[in-house]
Amino acid sequence: ASFGVLNPRPTILKRQFLYLSGLPFLPSLSQPTTMPSTNQWRFIEVGRVVLLKDSKYENKIAVVLDVLDMNRVLVDSPACGSKWTGVPRHVVTMKNLEATPVKVDTTRGAKVTTLTKAIKE
Repeated sequence: ASFGVLNPRPTILKRQFLYLSGLPFLPSLSQPTTMPSTNQWRFIEVGRVVLLKDSKYENKIAVVLDVLDMNRVLVDSPACGSKWTGVPRHVVTMKNLEATPVKVDTTRGAKVTTLTKAIKE
């Protein structure tokens, strides 16, 4: 072992030190980022009224009946004589819907008659 040999990779050690100190890798933000208030959060849950977009039923509303996984939900909207309703029960991906602040008090996997009563209340 020779003690007089210099480190063959001094730049790597310098980068590792700067990375650990966080100096060169911190993004410069012009405005501080803050979390939105709780009013802006709209969670996808059973009973949440959603607006469908980018699909066959674009600009129609439906109610979430079941959350299948992270990306898919089961929706239904009984035909009540409005141009905004009339979506059959089917699975929709999360990217094709937008949550609204409205929530209907219904159970998971509700039938059409139960859903109609819940919507009217």
